Amino acid sequence: MNKSVAALNREFPVLKSRFSGRRLVYLDSACTVLKMRCAADAQRENLLRLGGCGGRRSFYSLSAGMEEEFESARRTVADFMGAASPEEVIFTGGVTDASNLLANSFPFTKDRNEVVLSPLEHNAVFLPFERLAAAGRVKLKVLPLKGLAPDLDTLPRLLGRRTALVCLNHASNIFGGRQELRRAAAMTRAAGAYLFSDDAQ
Repeated sequence: MNKSVAALNREFPVLKSRFSGRRLVYLDSACTVLKMRCAADAQRENLLRLGGCGGRRSFYSLSAGMEEEFESARRTVADFMGAASPEEVIFTGGVTDASNLLANSFPFTKDRNEVVLSPLEHNAVFLPFERLAAAGRVKLKVLPLKGLAPDLDTLPRLLGRRTALVCLNHASNIFGGRQELRRAAAMTRAAGAYLFSDDAQ
């Protein structure tokens, strides 16, 4: 095993587990991502030191300390992602939570109510928009596949003045292929729509 991979593996304590005498190979990140030791240690320390009550709902010192840790994490993520400001970063309980939040709060209008999805989207993304379509709130368009990947050459034909949102995962947890998000984002922006990318899969 490559030394850098071995060093990274040591940061995930669960990878030391053995099952039926074999080393664990974890492939279910679509369900939940394994936690690095530094992340688990920081969460444990903050919960034990500050108690976990944040979210600007209380005004005592423990709550203020937890809120500062939370906002510090938001600034770190914003910087890492190249966000214009930390306010662009929204923490959710996972992709299912985020997709439902997006689907149910996106400002669809009569004139802009089309959603373009890849058929490779995880159910966490596909189902909230399918429910909206069944209720008559949006119209779904499905991007065709070319081999085992969405055919981005056909995306411009699906985009129009009614397109509000394009949903395209970055990498498929089923086939392992990666999508050209920069290219998809440029086409989506040119149509005046937004791109939602599930990067957890």
